[in-house]
Amino acid sequence: MFSMLTVAVDASDENQSSEMRIRLFTAVASIVAAVIGMLLVRSASVHTLIISLLVIGVGPVLGYALATNSMGKSIVPMILGALGAALGLGLISAILWPILVGATLKLVSLGQLLLWSIVAEIIALLAVFLILIPSMGQNPSWLQTAFLVSSILWGLGVSYALSKSK
Repeated sequence: MFSMLTVAVDASDENQSSEMRIRLFTAVASIVAAVIGMLLVRSASVHTLIISLLVIGVGPVLGYALATNSMGKSIVPMILGALGAALGLGLISAILWPILVGATLKLVSLGQLLLWSIVAEIIALLAVFLILIPSMGQNPSWLQTAFLVSSILWGLGVSYALSKSK
């Protein structure tokens, strides 16, 4: 007789690969945005600082939109992410950015995004103040390096929160 062979596909494998794709895309977009922002901070003027914060705010949302193939639906979160990052520095933007982005992205948990944004910003500030500044000494170029390290660490924390949502 015929034996019935059934193959079970585990849905968690597909979900895990989706999480990894979102995490990879948002992390790469955050790192690229941080590098562009650092290059803009080189000239110490206010308008270039604001433009670099706008770019950093768009980075994680752009990576999330690319990973989920939802570029058209993510225009408003990108604009609000840019505004959330540009309206504050440090912990203010770490609170404002997830509120604005989490309110507009449907599949993202606002609480998780807010928590990981704050945690990542605290880790970034600790890394800058405890590791980077003492090792740089009197070198004035530490501002660019501190901006880059802080932006990358915040972007990686937010990318983790965006990948865990759904």
